[in-house]
Amino acid sequence: MYDEQGFFERYRKHLREKSRAENNGCVFWTGAVHKTGRSGSVYGAIRVQLPGTCARRTIGVHRLAFMIDRGQCYIARGLEVSHLCHQQLCIAGKHLNLEPPSVNKNRNICKHIGRCKGHVGYPKCVM
Repeated sequence: MYDEQGFFERYRKHLREKSRAENNGCVFWTGAVHKTGRSGSVYGAIRVQLPGTCARRTIGVHRLAFMIDRGQCYIARGLEVSHLCHQQLCIAGKHLNLEPPSVNKNRNICKHIGRCKGHVGYPKCVM
């Protein structure tokens, strides 16, 4: 089992080794990916062992990056980690935000119209 500090150190290093920074502020995951849902969206995937558990499980790498950036080992049920930059393989902490599915889904409208229409109580999209 890992303690929280060991968890953060191990996976922070792994994320650095499997990503590349871009001029636009995005940090792109270059490791394993998986397709999700009917849309076939592609997200980074990683097997982790969360602190206090013995089992390993696969999670979205952007969720792991968010947890590491915020220093928390868990994400509350019912919330999603949104990509403010609309880049599904981005793991830059400043481009990730925790929010309800309705706000995350609303961001798709911004992506399609090419500008952020605003999200009351949540950060604007990074366009």
